[in-house]
Formats: sequence, structure tokens, C-alpha cells
Amino acid sequence: MNLWLLLAALTATPVLAHHGWSEYDTNRPLNLVGTIESSSYTQPHGHVRLKTDSGSWDVVLAPPSRTESRGLVKSMLAPGQHAVVFGRFFCFRLRRY
Repeated sequence: MNLWLLLAALTATPVLAHHGWSEYDTNRPLNLVGTIESSSYTQPHGHVRLKTDSGSWDVVLAPPSRTESRGLVKSMLAPGQHAVVFGRFFCFRLRRY
């Protein structure tokens, strides 16, 4: 019985720790065009540093398994590649405890 509770707790933890879409401002779409300066293709999210005419942006991607299932593979994120990004601004919320 105790083993089952431990397994249930371990499998539930990643689900409870993961965020939803509420951290992003759906009223502020973001469209960027630029050149990839650097990228990482790791769990839980990939990242791209994108150089645009307005500066450099840190872009958070979906998990690699999701990007690959939609056709975005690691080789496409190489530095120097041209990229177009459609997304949402991240909301910074201060939490008081």
C-alpha cells in the first residue's frame, strides 16, 4: 500500500509542478522576425535567443516532443537560421506569501 502511494506521488508531481497558459498575456500577441543567435533543445522547454531589428529576445519554446510532432526539429534551430516567431508576452506577477 505504501509503495502505491509513493508511486502515485512521484508520478503526480511533474503534473502539479507544470504551469498552464495563464502566465502569458493573451491580449498581447507577439510577432518577431530575426536570426537565431543561440538555442537550447532541452526538457522541459527549448529556448532560442533571437536577434531582431528591435534587439535580442529570449524565446521559450514548447517541449521538444511537441515541437517535433509539429515539424520543428533541432537542426532548424541552428545559429544563423532565419526565424519567424508568433507568440505571447510572459506576464510577470509578484506573489506575496
